[in-house]
This record gives sequence, C-alpha cells and structure tokens, in this order.
Amino acid sequence: MDIHVSQTFDCDAPILWVVLRDPAFQKLLSEAAEVDQELLADESVPGGRKIRSRITARKPLPAVAVRAIGTERLSWVQENQTQDVAFSMSWRITPNVIPDRIRAEGTMKVTQIGPGRCTRVIRGVVEVNVPVVRKRVERQILADLEKSYDRAYKLIVEWLNERGLSKVRQE
Repeated sequence: MDIHVSQTFDCDAPILWVVLRDPAFQKLLSEAAEVDQELLADESVPGGRKIRSRITARKPLPAVAVRAIGTERLSWVQENQTQDVAFSMSWRITPNVIPDRIRAEGTMKVTQIGPGRCTRVIRGVVEVNVPVVRKRVERQILADLEKSYDRAYKLIVEWLNERGLSKVRQE
C-alpha cells in the first residue's frame, strides 16, 4: 500500500527543516506517538546525516496481528538519511520480527511554495507479506501512520507558533 501525505505550513522551508531535526522536537514527537526511541548510530555523510534508531511502540498490537507475527508490540530499526541542502530524507524501517515479510520505506521532502509557506510531502510504501492477514495489517499500519502524521502536523504548528516561527499570511 502506498503512503502519500502532504502538509502545508506557514513558515519557510529552512525553518521547518530545522524544527523537524531538533532533538527536543523529536522527543516531543516520540511521546505523542507513544514510542520509545533509542539512538543506535548517527554519522555525518556527504550533504547530511545517516541516523539509525530502534523504535518500540508502547501500544500493543491487535490480537490478529499478535497471532500472525508472534509479538505483542512492534519494534523496528528506522534508518533515515538526510540531504540537508535539499531538505529531504529517505527512510527505511526494518521490523524486529519477520523482516523478510514487511517492507516499509520512502521519502520526506520539505519544499518552499511561496513567501512564508512550505509543504512537507511524505511518500512511501508499506507491504506486509503475511498470508491471511496481509491487507488487514497493512490497513492498520496505514491508519496508525495517518494518525501519527496528523498528530505530528498539530505538534509542528504548535511548536512554530509558540516560538514565533510561523509567518502570518497576508491574503
């Protein structure tokens, strides 16, 4: 299943990019998403950073998923590689269980669309190759992702407003 999320913010792209990479903001996102995050590696690469983190969901999976994959909580390694000049990031998630049966990867890009306005576009794919429950698990993952991106959007807007980083649009 494909992922496509587009969100518009009242700030310039470089400002949003700095906010998204801010460790304090990342901690706030983890709390809101009800996940624990452990940094495994953070290295400088040409034009950006390569970051590996272990993410563990605090929320238990639905019973059907527990039976299918044999674990109560999802845990995965997330690899992000940023290209800071382009305000872009590629991401890949490798689950701790049945990694050969789940594929989740994509990109995130921040683009200036006008004075004081930018978009964050997230594109990717989630594929679950587990007989019988494939579509149900994919739908659940996508629903959780949509909720997560909605929460993140609200947190970003609050963060921008609280710090005076949001531009007031003249219409």
